[in-house]
Amino acid sequence: YVASKYDWFGNGSDWEKKDNLTITEKYGADISEEWESRAEDYEWNTKPNGNTSYTLFANMPAENTTMYAAEKGRGTTITYYIEGLNGGREEYTQFEAASGVSLTEEDKQPIEGFTFSEWKKNAGWSSDLWLYYTRNSYTISFENCTDIDDASLKYEQTLSVAKPADNMIGRPEGVYADSTFGGWYYSPACEEGTEVNWNSDTMPSHNIQVYAKWIDPEYTVTFHTNGGNDIDSRTYSVGDVVENLPTPKKEGDTFVGWYTDAEFTYEFVENTNI
Repeated sequence: YVASKYDWFGNGSDWEKKDNLTITEKYGADISEEWESRAEDYEWNTKPNGNTSYTLFANMPAENTTMYAAEKGRGTTITYYIEGLNGGREEYTQFEAASGVSLTEEDKQPIEGFTFSEWKKNAGWSSDLWLYYTRNSYTISFENCTDIDDASLKYEQTLSVAKPADNMIGRPEGVYADSTFGGWYYSPACEEGTEVNWNSDTMPSHNIQVYAKWIDPEYTVTFHTNGGNDIDSRTYSVGDVVENLPTPKKEGDTFVGWYTDAEFTYEFVENTNI
């Protein structure tokens, strides 16, 4: 709200809602840019003509919030710092406020992926105030496999630091012994388009699970015609039905059937599953 009328003391006496200044987003959405544009010309108080104001809104809160405009003060710098991925302190954003102000609980606004740690709430001899947030860590779990422990990564850290070596990934129960590892996916069904891009994907602000894909083995059926015409081999996956076998030709002989051994002891039965 912005005052449209003032009393003899300069206090707002009639307040008008400004739709062009209203921010409407879902809970948790990043509204830092919208907030900074609205904080350029005004300070935003918690009450009409109040002396407690909001400094930062990085993410949309879980409830509607009403603010009242006040003249923009100068003389005090309020800086928000975050923990960098290297552990150092980095500037997140900075605001100007009136001289002599102190930080209040309203200034401890949540920043996605970070936790408030400490602040300099009173200016004292300095005109600078600051708040510091540490970077959160979250867990990446490896599913549909064995022998791989969960890993903890800091928010926005590249996932590649937690990627297991392929030769360390064990097959879970129910996967064929000859199955080969086919990569990691965010989807339990390992659908196309849900692949983990280890070198570019970063840790989000929540725990995640990734799923190992297993490729069923394929087997080759080779036909030895014992002097008959050549027949191309066939490739089958596990579970496929071997049917419609070819009939070889050999001059002067009659084809009797296919066997799985050179001594013709074990006759192969069509419609058998691989």
